[in-house]
Amino acid sequence: MRKPLLRAFLFTVLAVLLGSWTNAGAHDDHHKKKNRDGRTDFALFDGTNPAAEAPPFGGAECTVTGPAVFYVSVTAHSSGPDGFVRATFADGDWVQFPIKSDGSVSFSQAIGGTPGVDDRIRISNGGDAGGARLVGWASVLSGARVSC
Repeated sequence: MRKPLLRAFLFTVLAVLLGSWTNAGAHDDHHKKKNRDGRTDFALFDGTNPAAEAPPFGGAECTVTGPAVFYVSVTAHSSGPDGFVRATFADGDWVQFPIKSDGSVSFSQAIGGTPGVDDRIRISNGGDAGGARLVGWASVLSGARVSC
C-alpha cells in the first residue's frame, strides 16, 4: 500500500514541477514569436526603490525607426513627494507635467516622424533624486522597428 501512494505522490510532484516549467517555456516562446517583428514593445518602471532605479536612470525609454504612437501611464507613488513627469526627446527637448503624490498622468504622443529629434523618448522625474517616485508603463506601437 505504501509503494503505490509513494509513486502517486512522486508522479504528482514531478507533473507539477515539470508541467509548470513546460507551460512557462511555451508562453515565453509564444511571446518571442509574436513580437519577433519588433513593431510593439513596452517598459515597466518602479521608482519606489531609488537604490535600484535611481534618477536620472529610473523611468522608461523607447526608441523607434519610424512613425509610432507612444502610450504612457504614470503614478507618483504615495511614498514620495509631488513632482513632475518629464518626457525627454532624442534632441534634448522636453516637456513636463506636474503630478501630485498619489496622483496619475496618462497620455499618448506621436513620435518617430523626425529622425534624431523624436525617434527616442524617455519618461522620468527629470533626474531629481528627491522628486516624485514614478511607477508606470510605457508602450509603443508602430509599423517600424521599436525598442523599449
